[in-house]
Amino acid sequence: MIIDKINSTIEEFYTTTNAPIVIQPHDSLVIDVNFKSAEPDDYWGTLILFDNIVYKHHKVYLSGRSRDHEATISIHQNPAFSQNANLNFVSNLPLQSIPRMIVELNNNTDTLTLNEIEQNVYSTHYELLHQGTGNIKVPVTSIFGKDTTFKRQFSVSLFKPGQNNQ
Repeated sequence: MIIDKINSTIEEFYTTTNAPIVIQPHDSLVIDVNFKSAEPDDYWGTLILFDNIVYKHHKVYLSGRSRDHEATISIHQNPAFSQNANLNFVSNLPLQSIPRMIVELNNNTDTLTLNEIEQNVYSTHYELLHQGTGNIKVPVTSIFGKDTTFKRQFSVSLFKPGQNNQ
């Protein structure tokens, strides 16, 4: 048998298996089907295989669910050394590359390189040189190709030796 053509009814389901494919008697065929969606939703599609024996198509029904890209930006300021902070970014989806973190504070902008601690968890050290309110932005692209910029506002208070911390 020869599989002449492989089609998917929607682009969110696709395969990198190329036809034609020869299948010998008593052999089987495994086709990897990928699911990639830029928008969160439920998807249904059909993989259609055309053969040269019975000249008909064979259908494989597919379903998939994608989810929103969510993330957390956290700031851990050391109370004893208040100018030191760890900045963290955690994504619920894998990313195409290690993200950058943009810190804006008192008309200063720093672009930081994050380190991957484990899958989808990133961190860096940052020295807080100014008090005030700032913003953190983390522009990312998920492995599904969707661009998102996550944002968080924060406030900085620097503790000075001899100052009452109450």
